[in-house]
Amino acid sequence: MNYLQAFILMLSVLWLSAVAESSNIKNIELKRTLLGHGFHRDLITRLTLPPGIRASLSKPQCTLLLIETLPSGVYADPYQLNSLKLFGGSQILFDSPVNVENAEFLSRSHELYIFVNVSDHFTKDSTNHTEIDVRFPIHARYHKPSPDKTHATVTILHPSLYSNCSESDVTSSITAPCDLSNTSICDWVPLTYLSTSTPLTLYVPVGQESHKPIVILVTLLVSITVSALLVKVMWISQTAKHDKHS
Repeated sequence: MNYLQAFILMLSVLWLSAVAESSNIKNIELKRTLLGHGFHRDLITRLTLPPGIRASLSKPQCTLLLIETLPSGVYADPYQLNSLKLFGGSQILFDSPVNVENAEFLSRSHELYIFVNVSDHFTKDSTNHTEIDVRFPIHARYHKPSPDKTHATVTILHPSLYSNCSESDVTSSITAPCDLSNTSICDWVPLTYLSTSTPLTLYVPVGQESHKPIVILVTLLVSITVSALLVKVMWISQTAKHDKHS
């Protein structure tokens, strides 16, 4: 074997190695599910990492970053998620303040930065797939009454996936907070994945505009009745005090 053949063989090995690593990265699988019913659900994202990608993600301090975009029709409660962290909940950072009281038409989408320490999920057996579950509660917002629909449709798209320990072209990386403390900015490399589920859809009940007069009438009657009862109770109380002192 001459030097040219040896050089070509070496290039072939390097190319095959690069293709294999790229293939492993693309074989990351993502599955999404929603648990619960009504306005309050649990959003679960399962990442399945193939054995071949383990070497590239097993460096110290290797972290995965999921950037989750929640549309205006749903929200995650920052206070609730902060309390869940004390019990091992997901490490989630909000990109902006969230008003949990606003209706859908007064809200906008918001992003969540979800940090996952990969080494916490690897086992000693390097031949098995590694499964990582990210779970947190979300809540549907109230929508405007509709003249013809009983439910509003809210679609949650798949998150973007990044790593801080994968080699890639600098032009393809993004800058985002390094960790939950949000005190510094790091470069994050995008990772491709195979989705085994479709984007999630919630069907949120909405009021009917045709019911508006009835709702107004019932609300008015209840308000008048309650006010009358309060006045009666106050009058009886004052009368009893007057009789007691006389």
